[in-house]
Amino acid sequence: MLNGSSILELVKDLRNQFKTFLREEIHLAKAELSEKISRLGKDSVNIAIGGFVAYAGLIVFLGALGMLIAFALQRLNLDPFLSAFIGLGAMGFIVIAVGAIMLLSGIKALKKESLTPERTIESLQRAKGFAVATGAIFTLVQVVMEYLHRK
Repeated sequence: MLNGSSILELVKDLRNQFKTFLREEIHLAKAELSEKISRLGKDSVNIAIGGFVAYAGLIVFLGALGMLIAFALQRLNLDPFLSAFIGLGAMGFIVIAVGAIMLLSGIKALKKESLTPERTIESLQRAKGFAVATGAIFTLVQVVMEYLHRK
């Protein structure tokens, strides 16, 4: 049969183990957040580099396309300067529209990623019930100890 002091030691040991568990969960949350932030950083860099490279190619292509439109307008007996302005201006407007669409889709993709450490929250919610039970046991042991000391 266990005496009162060994029960109290068991409860204290349980409490110490619970504190260790909480420290480990906090460490897990930090690691999980660090992992997610690192992934977001890599994704953002890839988006930026890909955007710059594609943009450079698009500028060259659209410039050539604008010149082709200008050539077609000149063949319709439009002033060469006005033809170049209309052709390149139309391409510039298209670039602005496409760029805005790409920018909005990139922002939308970044908003989908949550920085909330879901695994840690789930684990801490389970631990919350354990902590309540441990506190109740500790209080019960204290009451029993006081009762035993009075006798």
